[in-house]
Amino acid sequence: MDYFKGREVAALVYQHNQHAINLFIWPLESGRNTAAESFTKDGYNVSHWDRDGFELWAVSDVNADDLRAFAGLQMQPCNERVSARRESHRLHAKREVLLQAARRLETSRFARL
Repeated sequence: MDYFKGREVAALVYQHNQHAINLFIWPLESGRNTAAESFTKDGYNVSHWDRDGFELWAVSDVNADDLRAFAGLQMQPCNERVSARRESHRLHAKREVLLQAARRLETSRFARL
């Protein structure tokens, strides 16, 4: 818990490389969704958006592009993030199978010489 704009809010801290990204979240009266608005304040990059009844503010000294990418990930519905993560794991597993097959093929080719 933390205070942001004079109110008690949930505060989450993420790490990106050597930088912390602070994400402040609190409920809204409405369930509106808005696109992220980004700006710089006192040397920090800030992104603000509303999603599914919550107001979110991300603040960090990471570069503006990285903070916008972070906000974009946070704006995705949870089921889209889970699907993307599953697809990434599936592709990684497929890549590993192909690499193992290539190693076996290379080993058997050298064994024949």
